[in-house]
Amino acid sequence: DGGNVTVESGTLTLNNNLFLKDSDKLVLGTGDDLQLYHTGNHSFIDDTGTGDLILRAAGEGIKLQKYTGEDIAKFIADGAVELYYDDSKKFETTSDGATLTGRLSPAANDTYGLGQASLRWANLFLSGDLDMSDNDKIKLGASDDLQIYHDGSNSYIKNNTGVLRLHGTEIQIRDEDNNENIAKFFPQGAVELYYDNSKKFETTSTGITVTGDVNSTS
Repeated sequence: DGGNVTVESGTLTLNNNLFLKDSDKLVLGTGDDLQLYHTGNHSFIDDTGTGDLILRAAGEGIKLQKYTGEDIAKFIADGAVELYYDDSKKFETTSDGATLTGRLSPAANDTYGLGQASLRWANLFLSGDLDMSDNDKIKLGASDDLQIYHDGSNSYIKNNTGVLRLHGTEIQIRDEDNNENIAKFFPQGAVELYYDNSKKFETTSTGITVTGDVNSTS
Protein backbone atom coordinates (compact mmCIF):
# COMPACT_ATOMS: atom_id res chain seq x y z
CA ASP A 1 0.00 0.00 0.00
CA GLY A 2 2.90 2.36 -0.34
CA GLY A 3 5.93 3.09 -2.50
CA ASN A 4 6.84 1.96 -5.99
CA VAL A 5 8.31 -1.21 -7.45
CA THR A 6 11.01 -0.28 -9.98
CA VAL A 7 12.76 -2.66 -12.35
CA GLU A 8 15.93 -0.91 -13.52
CA SER A 9 16.92 -3.60 -16.01
CA GLY A 10 16.04 -7.13 -16.98
CA THR A 11 12.60 -8.72 -16.93
CA LEU A 12 9.86 -8.80 -14.31
CA THR A 13 7.95 -12.08 -14.53
CA LEU A 14 4.60 -12.62 -12.80
CA ASN A 15 3.00 -16.01 -12.34
CA ASN A 16 -0.35 -14.53 -11.36
CA ASN A 17 -2.32 -11.30 -11.48
CA LEU A 18 -0.97 -7.80 -11.10
CA PHE A 19 -3.35 -5.88 -8.85
CA LEU A 20 -3.42 -2.07 -8.87
CA LYS A 21 -5.82 0.09 -6.89
CA ASP A 22 -7.99 2.88 -8.32
CA SER A 23 -5.90 5.59 -9.99
CA ASP A 24 -2.70 3.55 -9.60
CA LYS A 25 -1.05 3.35 -13.00
CA LEU A 26 0.88 0.88 -15.06
CA VAL A 27 3.47 3.24 -16.48
CA LEU A 28 5.56 2.38 -19.56
CA GLY A 29 8.35 4.27 -21.31
CA THR A 30 11.35 6.27 -20.15
CA GLY A 31 9.24 9.42 -19.93
CA ASP A 32 6.19 7.60 -18.52
CA ASP A 33 4.66 8.02 -21.98
CA LEU A 34 2.12 5.19 -21.85
CA GLN A 35 -0.15 4.85 -18.84
CA LEU A 36 -2.91 2.35 -18.07
CA TYR A 37 -5.18 2.87 -15.07
CA HIS A 38 -8.70 2.87 -13.64
CA THR A 39 -10.06 5.80 -11.64
CA GLY A 40 -12.92 3.99 -9.97
CA ASN A 41 -15.34 5.30 -12.57
CA HIS A 42 -13.55 4.91 -15.90
CA SER A 43 -10.62 3.07 -17.45
CA PHE A 44 -7.94 4.87 -19.43
CA ILE A 45 -5.09 4.20 -21.84
CA ASP A 46 -3.13 7.46 -22.01
CA ASP A 47 -0.40 8.05 -24.57
CA THR A 48 1.18 11.21 -23.19
CA GLY A 49 4.40 11.20 -25.21
CA THR A 50 5.33 11.90 -28.81
CA GLY A 51 4.38 9.70 -31.74
CA ASP A 52 1.28 7.62 -32.29
CA LEU A 53 -0.59 5.09 -30.20
CA ILE A 54 -0.41 1.99 -32.40
CA LEU A 55 -2.38 -1.21 -31.89
CA ARG A 56 -1.04 -4.25 -33.72
CA ALA A 57 -2.45 -7.73 -34.17
CA ALA A 58 -0.88 -10.81 -35.72
CA GLY A 59 -4.16 -12.64 -36.25
CA GLU A 60 -7.24 -11.66 -38.25
CA GLY A 61 -7.34 -8.13 -36.84
CA ILE A 62 -8.53 -6.11 -33.86
CA LYS A 63 -11.93 -6.18 -32.18
CA LEU A 64 -13.59 -3.79 -29.76
CA GLN A 65 -16.25 -5.55 -27.73
CA LYS A 66 -18.53 -5.03 -24.77
CA TYR A 67 -17.42 -7.13 -21.80
CA THR A 68 -20.28 -9.55 -22.59
CA GLY A 69 -18.80 -10.24 -26.04
CA GLU A 70 -21.02 -8.00 -28.19
CA ASP A 71 -19.16 -6.41 -31.11
CA ILE A 72 -18.60 -2.64 -31.17
CA ALA A 73 -16.01 -2.41 -33.94
CA LYS A 74 -13.82 -4.74 -35.97
CA PHE A 75 -10.62 -3.89 -37.79
CA ILE A 76 -9.88 -6.82 -40.07
CA ALA A 77 -6.32 -7.23 -41.33
CA ASP A 78 -6.14 -6.67 -45.10
CA GLY A 79 -9.92 -6.26 -45.06
CA ALA A 80 -12.84 -4.23 -43.79
CA VAL A 81 -13.44 -1.89 -40.92
CA GLU A 82 -16.83 -2.70 -39.39
CA LEU A 83 -18.86 -0.49 -37.03
CA TYR A 84 -21.75 -1.82 -34.96
CA TYR A 85 -24.80 -0.55 -33.09
CA ASP A 86 -26.05 -2.86 -30.34
CA ASP A 87 -24.11 -5.78 -31.89
CA SER A 88 -25.68 -5.12 -35.33
CA LYS A 89 -23.33 -4.12 -38.16
CA LYS A 90 -24.22 -0.73 -39.65
CA PHE A 91 -21.10 0.36 -41.58
CA GLU A 92 -18.43 -1.56 -43.44
CA THR A 93 -15.57 -0.43 -45.66
CA THR A 94 -15.15 -2.39 -48.92
CA SER A 95 -12.57 -2.62 -51.68
CA ASP A 96 -14.37 0.09 -53.67
CA GLY A 97 -15.84 2.28 -50.91
CA ALA A 98 -18.22 1.51 -48.05
CA THR A 99 -21.54 -0.22 -47.34
CA LEU A 100 -24.16 1.28 -45.04
CA THR A 101 -26.92 -0.82 -43.47
CA GLY A 102 -29.81 1.40 -42.43
CA ARG A 103 -30.45 5.12 -42.78
CA LEU A 104 -27.92 7.92 -43.23
CA SER A 105 -29.33 11.04 -41.55
CA PRO A 106 -27.89 14.55 -41.03
CA ALA A 107 -27.39 15.84 -37.49
CA ALA A 108 -29.92 18.65 -38.09
CA ASN A 109 -32.80 19.24 -40.53
CA ASP A 110 -32.17 21.46 -43.59
CA THR A 111 -28.61 22.16 -42.45
CA TYR A 112 -26.05 19.93 -44.16
CA GLY A 113 -25.44 19.08 -47.82
CA LEU A 114 -24.20 16.04 -49.69
CA GLY A 115 -21.31 17.06 -51.94
CA GLN A 116 -20.81 20.61 -53.22
CA ALA A 117 -20.71 22.59 -56.46
CA SER A 118 -16.99 22.02 -56.99
CA LEU A 119 -16.92 18.47 -55.58
CA ARG A 120 -19.81 16.43 -56.97
CA TRP A 121 -20.85 12.80 -56.68
CA ALA A 122 -20.61 10.95 -60.00
CA ASN A 123 -23.89 9.02 -59.94
CA LEU A 124 -26.93 8.60 -57.71
CA PHE A 125 -28.95 5.39 -57.95
CA LEU A 126 -32.36 5.25 -56.24
CA SER A 127 -35.00 2.54 -55.94
CA GLY A 128 -37.44 4.64 -53.90
CA ASP A 129 -38.85 8.17 -53.74
CA LEU A 130 -36.97 11.44 -54.09
CA ASP A 131 -38.85 13.54 -51.52
CA MET A 132 -38.28 17.31 -51.62
CA SER A 133 -39.94 20.22 -49.85
CA ASP A 134 -41.82 23.15 -51.39
CA ASN A 135 -39.58 25.39 -53.53
CA ASP A 136 -36.75 22.86 -53.46
CA LYS A 137 -35.64 22.36 -57.05
CA ILE A 138 -34.18 19.66 -59.23
CA LYS A 139 -31.59 21.65 -61.19
CA LEU A 140 -30.12 20.30 -64.42
CA GLY A 141 -27.40 21.76 -66.62
CA ALA A 142 -24.09 23.51 -65.89
CA SER A 143 -25.93 26.80 -65.23
CA ASP A 144 -29.03 25.22 -63.65
CA ASP A 145 -30.87 25.85 -66.94
CA LEU A 146 -33.65 23.32 -66.36
CA GLN A 147 -35.50 23.43 -63.05
CA ILE A 148 -38.37 21.29 -61.76
CA TYR A 149 -40.13 22.27 -58.54
CA HIS A 150 -43.36 22.84 -56.64
CA ASP A 151 -43.95 26.13 -54.80
CA GLY A 152 -46.70 24.89 -52.47
CA SER A 153 -49.48 25.90 -54.86
CA ASN A 154 -48.30 25.08 -58.38
CA SER A 155 -45.77 22.86 -60.12
CA TYR A 156 -43.23 24.12 -62.65
CA ILE A 157 -40.88 22.90 -65.35
CA LYS A 158 -38.71 25.92 -66.13
CA ASN A 159 -36.19 26.09 -68.97
CA ASN A 160 -33.86 29.09 -69.26
CA THR A 161 -31.80 28.18 -72.33
CA GLY A 162 -32.63 26.85 -75.78
CA VAL A 163 -35.70 24.74 -76.48
CA LEU A 164 -37.63 22.60 -74.00
CA ARG A 165 -38.18 19.34 -75.86
CA LEU A 166 -40.23 16.31 -74.91
CA HIS A 167 -39.16 13.13 -76.71
CA GLY A 168 -41.20 9.92 -76.71
CA THR A 169 -42.82 7.23 -78.81
CA GLU A 170 -46.13 8.71 -77.64
CA ILE A 171 -46.67 11.69 -75.33
CA GLN A 172 -49.82 12.03 -73.24
CA ILE A 173 -51.16 14.70 -70.89
CA ARG A 174 -53.70 13.28 -68.45
CA ASP A 175 -55.53 14.39 -65.31
CA GLU A 176 -54.03 14.09 -61.83
CA ASP A 177 -55.73 10.72 -61.20
CA ASN A 178 -54.55 9.32 -64.55
CA ASN A 179 -58.15 8.61 -65.53
CA GLU A 180 -58.86 11.13 -68.31
CA ASN A 181 -57.04 12.25 -71.44
CA ILE A 182 -56.27 15.92 -71.99
CA ALA A 183 -53.96 15.71 -75.02
CA LYS A 184 -52.02 13.12 -77.01
CA PHE A 185 -49.08 13.60 -79.37
CA PHE A 186 -48.06 10.84 -81.82
CA PRO A 187 -44.75 10.95 -83.76
CA GLN A 188 -45.43 10.91 -87.53
CA GLY A 189 -49.09 11.08 -86.59
CA ALA A 190 -51.87 13.05 -84.99
CA VAL A 191 -52.17 15.61 -82.24
CA GLU A 192 -55.36 14.98 -80.27
CA LEU A 193 -57.07 17.45 -77.93
CA TYR A 194 -59.81 16.43 -75.47
CA TYR A 195 -62.60 17.98 -73.46
CA ASP A 196 -63.65 16.00 -70.37
CA ASN A 197 -61.95 12.89 -71.80
CA SER A 198 -63.82 13.25 -75.10
CA LYS A 199 -61.71 13.89 -78.22
CA LYS A 200 -62.71 17.14 -79.92
CA PHE A 201 -59.78 18.01 -82.17
CA GLU A 202 -57.36 15.87 -84.20
CA THR A 203 -54.75 16.70 -86.83
CA THR A 204 -54.70 14.47 -89.91
CA SER A 205 -52.50 13.99 -92.97
CA THR A 206 -54.76 16.38 -94.91
CA GLY A 207 -55.68 18.88 -92.20
CA ILE A 208 -57.77 18.60 -89.05
CA THR A 209 -60.89 16.84 -87.81
CA VAL A 210 -63.20 18.50 -85.32
CA THR A 211 -65.81 16.58 -83.40
CA GLY A 212 -68.66 18.96 -82.54
CA ASP A 213 -69.28 22.58 -83.36
CA VAL A 214 -66.70 25.19 -84.34
CA ASN A 215 -67.62 28.53 -82.80
CA SER A 216 -66.04 31.87 -83.64
CA THR A 217 -66.43 35.10 -81.70
CA SER A 218 -65.92 37.19 -84.86
